[in-house]
Amino acid sequence: MVIQIAEVTLKLLALFYNQVGQHELTYEADTVNDVLKQFLNEYGAKLDKTLIDHKTNDLRNYILILVNGRNINFLDGRNTKLKDGDVVAISPPIAGGYL
Repeated sequence: MVIQIAEVTLKLLALFYNQVGQHELTYEADTVNDVLKQFLNEYGAKLDKTLIDHKTNDLRNYILILVNGRNINFLDGRNTKLKDGDVVAISPPIAGGYL
């Protein structure tokens, strides 16, 4: 099996941007999971309370992850393959409505 590494952009939305201090990061990765591992290794300590579920030692299940605007739950999940130029976005849940 050939692993093809792609250069991708990770966009941080809402409070993740506030905690990391950057809107975008660049990673080389084959899958969404590879990007997430690199991101957590680099910034996991800063995002510990909002991002990590300590029971599973993984991302909280309500974290929204998109690849080129598409929810990874409708693709191949964390195994979604990436290609050069893809944009992976990570966001906390966002609620809205009328008052």
